[in-house]
Amino acid sequence: MPLDFWQINNDGVAIGTCVSMNIPAHIAFTRAARALQLATILRVQEYYDDLVFEVAELRDLSRELELVMLYMTEHKHHSVVVSLHKLTADCIAKSLRIEVIAD
Repeated sequence: MPLDFWQINNDGVAIGTCVSMNIPAHIAFTRAARALQLATILRVQEYYDDLVFEVAELRDLSRELELVMLYMTEHKHHSVVVSLHKLTADCIAKSLRIEVIAD
């Protein structure tokens, strides 16, 4: 049961790409965010909570993801963070929100 990061349009409809994060990847991701004290990312520290990153928050999220990518360079879950960063960049370019859904 992954934690899914979806692109959401203005009508609240999930579109485009989804990045799924399993529990081990989530643990590594949130450990890195805690170590780096990244408040935006730490909003997803509860695996089973849904939330939305509004368009206005995405630049901060992108910057924090860049730090986590550097922190986790050699980690086996690095590719999930890279995919999430790409999703975020695409959402910034298209003015889309990201909804995080715990399935």
